[in-house]
Amino acid sequence: MSALTLDELETHGGDIDTFFVCPVDGMLVGRVGDRWQTCRCHPELESEWTGDLARLAELCRTCGAALIRSGSRWSLFHCERCMDVWRKRREDGLVTPPFGRHSFMNQVPVDPDDPGVADGVCRMVATIDTLDGWYLAIVQRTIDTETPLLDYLALVEPSSPEEWLRR
Repeated sequence: MSALTLDELETHGGDIDTFFVCPVDGMLVGRVGDRWQTCRCHPELESEWTGDLARLAELCRTCGAALIRSGSRWSLFHCERCMDVWRKRREDGLVTPPFGRHSFMNQVPVDPDDPGVADGVCRMVATIDTLDGWYLAIVQRTIDTETPLLDYLALVEPSSPEEWLRR
């Protein structure tokens, strides 16, 4: 499950009143317990984290409007609504963006003796970069200054998987 409600964010130590969306890189910044989830624009807030990623929450990379769980290399990039579309397309053998950060999630071979590994990883990274650019465009068409998360969620016009495919 990738969805993260505002109540769950707070249950996991997220201080909703401190969370905002950075218009430069689209990342969520906010206090989580005694640490900060931050972005490259705010290195002064960097904190020690345990786990794979110094993140509790992100926004869906497809629609830009849903709060999703993060913090692991196994975290999905997409909300449940968008993932339903992407899973169906993958089942049908059609093009999808990467589901998450890890190559296993994206059907990239992991056998180092397989000559397709390097090409698969390069394609995956390039597509993640494209997806990040798409997501950042959603954020930047919505805001041009640091904006509280709740205000951003009220302002954003969600995109859709179909729009991503037409890009």
